Amino acid sequence: MNETVNTHKKMEELDRMSIPYEAIPPSEWKHNAYDSNNSVSIETLRIFYKCTRDLEKVIEEQEGDEKEVEEYIINLLSLILTQKLHLIVYHDRWLYFFNGKYFEPCPSNQELRCILRELCEAAAYLWKRFSVHDKTVKRLLSHVQQNAVKVDYPPDISKYVVFENGVLNLDTLELEDFTPQKFFTSMIHADWLAENKACPEYEKVINTYTNHEAPLNKRINEVLGVCLTNDMVKKLFCFLGVTNSGKTFLLSFLLRLFNNSATVTMQPNDLGRQFAPSMVYGKSLCCCMDMDSAPLNTKATAFLKGISGADMLSAEFKGENGSVPFQSRAHIINASNYDITTKMPDAAFDMRKLVIPFKYRLTDNAEPFEVLMDKLEREKAAIVRKLILAYKALKDNHYEFSDSEEGESYDSYVPPTAVSRSTSKSLDFFFTACYVRTENDDDYIFTEDMYADYKEYALDESYAYCFPNYDAFTKAVRAELQLKAGRKRKSSDANPKRCYLGIKRKALVTEEQAAED
Repeated sequence: MNETVNTHKKMEELDRMSIPYEAIPPSEWKHNAYDSNNSVSIETLRIFYKCTRDLEKVIEEQEGDEKEVEEYIINLLSLILTQKLHLIVYHDRWLYFFNGKYFEPCPSNQELRCILRELCEAAAYLWKRFSVHDKTVKRLLSHVQQNAVKVDYPPDISKYVVFENGVLNLDTLELEDFTPQKFFTSMIHADWLAENKACPEYEKVINTYTNHEAPLNKRINEVLGVCLTNDMVKKLFCFLGVTNSGKTFLLSFLLRLFNNSATVTMQPNDLGRQFAPSMVYGKSLCCCMDMDSAPLNTKATAFLKGISGADMLSAEFKGENGSVPFQSRAHIINASNYDITTKMPDAAFDMRKLVIPFKYRLTDNAEPFEVLMDKLEREKAAIVRKLILAYKALKDNHYEFSDSEEGESYDSYVPPTAVSRSTSKSLDFFFTACYVRTENDDDYIFTEDMYADYKEYALDESYAYCFPNYDAFTKAVRAELQLKAGRKRKSSDANPKRCYLGIKRKALVTEEQAAED
C-alpha cells in the first residue's frame, strides 16, 4: 500500500514539474551528452536526457540515506520511462521499447536490462547521488514491468508512415516529429523526400517486367505503395507469372524497405496451421513465396481472407498459455507460377484477389540480383516517394486499381504454364499414391472409375489440381501417363467401356500380398 501511495506522489510531483518529453536540440546535445554505449539510440537518449537534466536539482535535494535515495530514484526513473515519457509500454502481453523512431518488441529480460542499464548510466551522468549496479537495474526492471502503460495502435494509424527522417502525414505529405506518444511498430528504411526525384534504374526494372505496359506499371506502383502504408484496403495481392520474371526480386526489394520486426515470409504449408496467426501478429507485410499449384484448403483460405481483411483474429504462441486477440494489419502478397485457387468455391476470396501479372521471362543476360538490388538501394528514397504518390492517387480514385486497356482484366490472368505443369504434377502424385503398373492386361481400371478416384483424391489431398471435367482428365491421362487403353465389360450383359490396362489399385495389391503371407 505504501509503495502505491508513494508512486502516486511521485507522479503528482512529475506533473507539477511539467517535465517535457521532447528531445534536447542537437546543438545542446553535443555539449551536454552522456557517451552512449549504443544499447539505446541517440534519439531516445535525447528525449530521456532532457527529462533527467531537468530533475538534477530535485535529486540533490532529496532527503534520506543512500538506500532510501536509491529507491526513490529507481521508482522515479520507472515512472518517467513508463508513464511520463512512454518510452517503455505494454501492448497486449509484451513490453515494447521506443527506439527513437518506433516501438520495438522486447523479446527478453536480458535485452531490456541492457537498455535499462544504459538509461540508468545516462541519468547517473547528471545525478551524482545515483550509482548504477546490477541490483539497481534489476529493481528498475521490476518497477517498469509494474508501471508500464498498456497502449494500442492509434485510431488514425492509416494516415501515418514512419520514415528515417520523420513521421509522414499522408493527408498533408508533411513530416512530423518522432514521438513515443503514438504506438507505431514499423518503419520504412528511407528518407521522405520533399520533392520528386528521378529513379531511372527502378523505371528500367519495372518496364522490363511489364514490357513497357503503362497500366501494368501503374498497378505495380499502386500495390507497392499500398504495402508501404498502414491503410488496409482488403485486397489479397497475387504476383502471378512465369518463372524468372521478377516476382522474387520485387518482393525482396519491398521486404528490405521495412524493419525486420514488421515483416514475415511464409511457406505454403504454413497457411492454415495452428500457429499461422502468430506468425503475422504485429506485422505490416506478409509474403508467401513460391505458392504451388495446390488449391487452398478451407483453413488456408479462411486465414488469408482474415489477414487481408483486417479481421479480428486469435493468435496462439508456442510455449505460452491462452491466445491473443488482435486485428490484422498485414498486407498479404502471394507469389506463384500458377493460379491461386481454393478447393471449395469461395466468391469472397475471388473478389479479394488482385493479380499483378508477370508475363515476361527475363533474358539470360539480365543483371545479377545483388547488383540490381544495390542500384535500387541508392534510389530508394525517390522510389518510395513515387510509390506513396501512386497510393495517394489510388485513394483519391476510390481504390480503383489500374487495369488492362486491352480487354481482359489483369485479375483474370493465369500463367500459361500453370495448367499443363500443375496437371502433370498432380497426375503423377495421384497415380503414384493410388496405383501400380503390372504390365498384365488382365489388370485394368475403368476410365470412369479412375476419374472418380481422382475426384476423391483431389478433395483429400491439398496438392491435387482439379480438372474441370471428365474429358479434360482423360486427355491429360493419355498425354502424361501414357497408359495402355482398352475396353472391358463391367458385367456380361453390359456394353464394353473404356479402361486402362496393366494397372491395379494399390489397396488390392496390398491385400493380395497379405493373403500370400
